[in-house]
Amino acid sequence: MRICFFMENRGPGYVHPVMSKVFDTLRDRGCTVDHFFPEDRVFSQDDFSIEYDLYVLKSSSPMTYQLGAMISTLGGRMINDFKAIQRIKNKVEVNKLLADRGLPVPDSYLTGDRELLKQALAEKGPLIVKPYDGRHGLGVSIVRSADDVDALDLDNGEIYAQAFKPGDGYDRKVYVVGDRAYASKKSFAAGESFLKDAEHMEISPEMRDLALRGGEIVGLKIYGIDMIESEDGLWIIDVNGFPGFKGLPGIAQELSEYLYDYARAGA
Repeated sequence: MRICFFMENRGPGYVHPVMSKVFDTLRDRGCTVDHFFPEDRVFSQDDFSIEYDLYVLKSSSPMTYQLGAMISTLGGRMINDFKAIQRIKNKVEVNKLLADRGLPVPDSYLTGDRELLKQALAEKGPLIVKPYDGRHGLGVSIVRSADDVDALDLDNGEIYAQAFKPGDGYDRKVYVVGDRAYASKKSFAAGESFLKDAEHMEISPEMRDLALRGGEIVGLKIYGIDMIESEDGLWIIDVNGFPGFKGLPGIAQELSEYLYDYARAGA
């Protein structure tokens, strides 16, 4: 079996602590495993063809997303269906989908006018402003006043905001492989938290239930859901396709077995 991983370039010499073990385990089981950074290659739309039994999009970069679209168009297999990947690239769509099905997602607002955002702020209290297509926490800001709204650095006219849910400073990160769910926690740092190791924690029945329901609704098989434990309960903050899985003992073996079985089923 041939499996290809699209990875994210995090600088010279960086070795992903979990995925490097996954690659070795799959090769030990007889798989051909290739992994590369999409941005380091040139792809021709005319010549692009399906060469692997399974593709794994371990990067959330724009170029990886476009390659996923070409693979999907040609009928290639990915561990997460491309329609599901499209959903989670748009926070407005995925949060609306989850909220409409009864999952706890903070009240959300979409506008192109800063003055209207100020009105929502006055009525609803502090807000979290984020790019609707953002990743790695980049561009996330807490706004508590009209001056904070004026200070926002926005790349375009669209403003997406959610009600701010104060927690204890940690994101609860629930990772799911098939029907198995694991949890860790880490402090949030915009643009950096995905690089840091997380602290393993016991997963509560509520966290597990929300994560599995969320994955089923969106259509994901390997994914992560970020949650906040606030004074008014547990809230879903973000959904990620194939996250880092850092800080979870034995997760590399679990991932390897799931990927091997999935690739073999379609080979």
